[in-house]
Amino acid sequence: MTTRSLLLGLLLLTPALQGRAASFECIGTITQVQTSATGEVRIQPTWRNDVVTLCNAITPWKGIPIDVCKRWHAHVLTAQLAQTSSRVYYATATATSCGTMGTNNTADAPDQVGNL
Repeated sequence: MTTRSLLLGLLLLTPALQGRAASFECIGTITQVQTSATGEVRIQPTWRNDVVTLCNAITPWKGIPIDVCKRWHAHVLTAQLAQTSSRVYYATATATSCGTMGTNNTADAPDQVGNL
């Protein structure tokens, strides 16, 4: 393989790598839990220090079913009261890290919410 062919192959691969979604987990305590009149369940975690939407307890939000949202809501309320560490896992996120997660409804949809 020539150097030119190798370089061309790398250049063609670069856009595909840049377009991939990130996956990561965010760990910290929940300082606030909020619910809105329209059903959004929002948290203010120490890993973001701003309000992030987890799900919606009235209508499915970004593919998260209502019954899952209700369980997550119970979890984050319990975690906030106990001040235990929580883990939110994002399998496919547009954000690249916990600190750059969108706020409110622009947050990525989590895949898992749990404790450590």
